[in-house]
Amino acid sequence: QKYTVLRTYDGVYIDSRAFIADKDGLVKDAGGKAPPANRVTDQFEIFCVFGYISGLLILVTRAENLGCLNGHQVLKVTEWRIINVISKVEYCENVVRAFFTMDGMYFSPTTDLSERRSPSSSTFSETQRAAFTWNQAASSSLVKAGFGEYVRPMIFGFVSITTVRNIKLALLSRRRTDRAGFRFTTRGMDSDGAVAIATETETFVERAGVVTSFTTIRGSIPLFWTQFPLQMRKPKTMIHTGSREEVAAFSTHFHKLSEEYGSRVVILSTVNDTGAEGILNLKYSREARKSENVQLFKHFRFFSGEMAPLTERLEDLYKDLKGVLSAQGLTQRTDHEIVTRKAQSGVLRINCVDCCDQTNVVLAHLVNSVVREFVLDDLDPDEWNDLEAALRELWYENGKQISEQYAGGAALKGDLTRYGFRTFSGRFQDLKSIVNRDFSNRYKHGALQDGVDILLGVVKEHIPLHLDSRLRPYFPRIVIIIFVVAFVCKNLNFSRGLLVAFKLLSALSFGGLLLVLSKPEAWTLRSALGGTKAVVYPDASTFLPLE
Repeated sequence: QKYTVLRTYDGVYIDSRAFIADKDGLVKDAGGKAPPANRVTDQFEIFCVFGYISGLLILVTRAENLGCLNGHQVLKVTEWRIINVISKVEYCENVVRAFFTMDGMYFSPTTDLSERRSPSSSTFSETQRAAFTWNQAASSSLVKAGFGEYVRPMIFGFVSITTVRNIKLALLSRRRTDRAGFRFTTRGMDSDGAVAIATETETFVERAGVVTSFTTIRGSIPLFWTQFPLQMRKPKTMIHTGSREEVAAFSTHFHKLSEEYGSRVVILSTVNDTGAEGILNLKYSREARKSENVQLFKHFRFFSGEMAPLTERLEDLYKDLKGVLSAQGLTQRTDHEIVTRKAQSGVLRINCVDCCDQTNVVLAHLVNSVVREFVLDDLDPDEWNDLEAALRELWYENGKQISEQYAGGAALKGDLTRYGFRTFSGRFQDLKSIVNRDFSNRYKHGALQDGVDILLGVVKEHIPLHLDSRLRPYFPRIVIIIFVVAFVCKNLNFSRGLLVAFKLLSALSFGGLLLVLSKPEAWTLRSALGGTKAVVYPDASTFLPLE
């Protein structure tokens, strides 16, 4: 079903029912009466409404049908329309529009994708649902006004569905909203126990009408640590020296996970064991072994000095974890059953530093091994090879999209996920990803963080001075100016043009060096407006700076 939107001189009408006035921005009931034709300036159709927040009405105008999952159609949003109804701060509109240029928003016309298939819906609380619904805050004004029928719960992450040999395979990743952000703007854990890049991934296998799923999660190391987004490729890691607040938040984090997933948590850490990562991992393991909600803490050295190939070490890792993963079980139900036949109890929590690269490689291997041994164990080798290739492709696309959303570039070592070994094209893709990440971390993520915080209701529109006080990416503009000036001078005198270009480039290099040393964009809108509960580092002296 689609709805008609009318833009008039007085405001916006949705299906001739909901009316948002330009004068005061309030949501009102139009009573089903269409506005006069001479007052209409634009008319178009939408699939649904994402929300209305900070004076911005966000609409879904185009969506791609990905197929059916658990008997419900899944759509990926491919085109948005954002109407500035009453927002007076241009920066707010710009950062929100910038966020919606990223891929990864999904919804279903007939079900709530934020709800996990395991356990049954009767035990899925509203708090858990809200944690994965990205338009919960943005749509609240419409829902309260009685127009919730136009809103569909949206998840942000990755969904893909494919069919191989009459077996449907699907991967669904939901990113949480309670500490949403980007690579260097959001790290570690807050005082409520929420962690950065917390993502829940369900792997589905549908065969002969029976749907089997296995759930895993990833998330930043649940400690108080951060890396301030400076103008350098890899900022120093700042680790909290320890406090009662951190211990309480750590306990809260795993208590919530144990409640949500039905049993104690199995932790798999793939961070390096040297430098700052080694210190983080050591502190993480010590706290985890004290927790009554943690069943097992396992550290896997992804970058090991051993001669054994990575694939062999991953097989050894699966053998070590096979017992606990088997004990967690799988979720199983048919398309026509409301109550699950079996329900998974417990969950595997995996992380590296960014939770993008080696996390995706290791998680793909472990989940594929579970599917091979406990779901599709009756397939012959040729059939399994076809299924495994499809699963590898799903995990590759999943890692790529999650990494682009959080880190600004595709996941590194994607060829390991896709093929099981390194390739020249894979290494070249890694180089491109590193460049994309560096640019995004320096010039885009500060503004994008503001956009996310506005959408999720972490901050609201405030004084324009705060909203506009941030570094702009002048570097590309300066490059364009240099070449324009050099081109003009070249037409006047060739040698003079080269000399001018050389001097300008030298000045640019010096200016770039000063830019690197100046540490701009070391804060975002949250800190500019005085901070919120998401910012839990009250005193910089409580951090231990490490290389």
